[in-house]
Amino acid sequence: NNFKNQNQISMQEHVQWYKDALKSNFVYIYICRKKKNKIGYVKFNIFHSNSCYVSIIIKKLYRKNDIGSFCLKKGLKKCFKSINLKNIYAEVLKNNKVSQKFFEKNNFKKIRITKKLSEFFDKKNYLYLKNNENKIYK
Repeated sequence: NNFKNQNQISMQEHVQWYKDALKSNFVYIYICRKKKNKIGYVKFNIFHSNSCYVSIIIKKLYRKNDIGSFCLKKGLKKCFKSINLKNIYAEVLKNNKVSQKFFEKNNFKKIRITKKLSEFFDKKNYLYLKNNENKIYK
């Protein structure tokens, strides 16, 4: 299991989480589609006035041909039109080599988890940062 939360989640809990996320001003979810099929999502959780962390889920069938990278870039572009973000973080489990390569390929840089960042991220994991100071996604 490559997910941070290793606990089993019931469908009822997941549905409630999703409803709460949709109402939140701190969570942005972009559904990825190929034709009319929902193939995944990109989610941004804002935790500071100019920072968020991103997570992305793409159905296994669609994980080839850079579809994940395409969805991430589209999500970043849409997100930056709505929010003035400077720092985008991605937390990755140390055993999840595929996600590590994915974020590196998409120009996220591995950084050290500082004391300040450890309020939000687990030091047992890797942390990646993409900086948007140049407003490249506006």
